[in-house]
Amino acid sequence: PVEMVLSARKSTLSLKYPWHLFPILDSRLNAATFKTGRSRSAKLGKNVVISGRVFIGEGVRIGANTVIQGPGYIGRDCEIGVSNVLRGPFDLEEGSKTGAFMEIKHSLVGEGTHFHSGYVGDSLIGSNCRFGAGLVTANRRLDRKNIFSEVKGKEVDTNLTYFGAAVGNHSKFGIQAGVMPGVLVGKNCTIWPGKILFENIPDNALWK
Repeated sequence: PVEMVLSARKSTLSLKYPWHLFPILDSRLNAATFKTGRSRSAKLGKNVVISGRVFIGEGVRIGANTVIQGPGYIGRDCEIGVSNVLRGPFDLEEGSKTGAFMEIKHSLVGEGTHFHSGYVGDSLIGSNCRFGAGLVTANRRLDRKNIFSEVKGKEVDTNLTYFGAAVGNHSKFGIQAGVMPGVLVGKNCTIWPGKILFENIPDNALWK
């Protein structure tokens, strides 16, 4: 869970920029101490395929035909829709929900966040966010070069060729919205339908 991941701040791994959470997430989910298994109260639909090391918490519901590739953590009371694809390392915190035909790859999702459908790759999503149908977080440049993010007005090399978005708590996206690689979105933001974000969005912004 997030608490587990963030506790690694005291380790040798650094946590200066948002994308520094990725190696921490990877390290914790791949650690020998990461406990796997499925709660007895979890309910899986037909033809659910699970491979690798995955933890499934109490009250979790997973829709039919979903494919889960660990390592991954699915917290208490998460609801995974029909025909989803989850590719690890991933962490879905308590109460997260997805609709049908959603793909989440190598991402951290905060508690209570809801997705309708779309693709989230190599992204860091806060708590209690809402995403309409057709969301896409682009996670690679067309030229496959390193992804840069703007921090305090300066372009910072993430040293990553895979990095989607970082989205703050309580932000909302309308349908068919997209985010380009390395874009940082603040907390309490509202992104109107059909918008593609090419630049950072500050806290409490209405982007239309």
